[in-house]
Amino acid sequence: MTCKALVSLFFLPFLVGISQILVTPVSAVQDQTAGNPPPKLEYRLVRTTNAVEQDIELEFNELGRMGYRYSAGGGGTKNVTETALAMYRDLNHPFPVKYEYKILVTRRAGTMSRELNEAGKQGFHYCTEFVPFTQGFKGLGVVLEREVGNTTDRCEYRVIDDGNLINVERQMNEVGRQGFRYGGMKGSTGLFGGGVKVVIMYRSLGLSGSRQVVGNQPGQPVNTNFDRYEYRIFAATRPLALQGRMNELGAQGFRYEDVNGPYAKGRPNEVIILMSRRENATARKYEYMVLNHFNFLLRDELGPIGSQGYDYLGKLILHSDDIHGVAFFGRETGTTVRGLNFMMMSANTVPQMEQRLNLAGAQGYELMSISAVNRGFEDDDGICPIGRRREDGDVVVILRQRIDRIPLAR
Repeated sequence: MTCKALVSLFFLPFLVGISQILVTPVSAVQDQTAGNPPPKLEYRLVRTTNAVEQDIELEFNELGRMGYRYSAGGGGTKNVTETALAMYRDLNHPFPVKYEYKILVTRRAGTMSRELNEAGKQGFHYCTEFVPFTQGFKGLGVVLEREVGNTTDRCEYRVIDDGNLINVERQMNEVGRQGFRYGGMKGSTGLFGGGVKVVIMYRSLGLSGSRQVVGNQPGQPVNTNFDRYEYRIFAATRPLALQGRMNELGAQGFRYEDVNGPYAKGRPNEVIILMSRRENATARKYEYMVLNHFNFLLRDELGPIGSQGYDYLGKLILHSDDIHGVAFFGRETGTTVRGLNFMMMSANTVPQMEQRLNLAGAQGYELMSISAVNRGFEDDDGICPIGRRREDGDVVVILRQRIDRIPLAR
């Protein structure tokens, strides 16, 4: 590929994304009742590369005091980049409460389990996980959140660190029957001993002492009436096989939870899918679409997806040099068409990405996912892995705009 072609490849998504913002009909995004303006979102990025957890925690809590909240991407996704975590606030609809954060980083699953449960006793709930790329460090980072001063809504955690997917599914279902819900999943070479899939599960205990929180009756000290959850986890290499298995489980009421991969060294295209359903829930069925995209071809496929009623679920980059990956979309069977616009943008520095996110956020675009397709953010505008200078594209984001004024999902 020539240098000119490479430049065009990375720069086109931003031009298309910005043009989509500029040509969006004003009536579509500003159709509102008096006193109910559309969301106007403002984003901040917190770098995690070569940063210790104390510094990340300080930045998160400072932004939390300013009215920002962690953005996990929505749609059930937990997709974050290895180089930055995003926070947001709605300038038209400020959060009624402030949030504070705790960042845990460790190399050992046992240590992570102990520290998670200590934080859970203080009222901290799971947000997401990330890989803290510091020199010589391979481990796992976790972001926890609570309302400022709320130590009563306690949480309990389980950490599963088995590399065999059959064993992982069995252990998830064992704790799922005790009311534990899926939190996050990470797995890569060197993570907690090499290729092990780490799964974090949690359940809310409710009260600590005599104060009442939502979901508990007066005088009931701890929530013991847990919902029971059932999980399915599987791996496949071909997008059509993934889509077929997901739709088979969707017809049984299983909902998409997360994507990860590769499953094993030497199998770079193998994708892991996790799905769940709540026992005794109202029978609901789901259908899914898996897009196999090479480079930025996904940008051209995003247009018709929202008009078909599909919502964005998640994305996984398989080959970073080629920016080859899969993207997942889902809808409840029989649902009507929803007014959703999707947009894809890229950038190679933190200030550049924040500027582009805020331009889109001013039009109500929600951040859905962040993916590092090469080395992540490089403030020095560095060099491509193949030796050619790049313009854009080492970090890619997917955004969603709600035309029908549905409240922002959390």
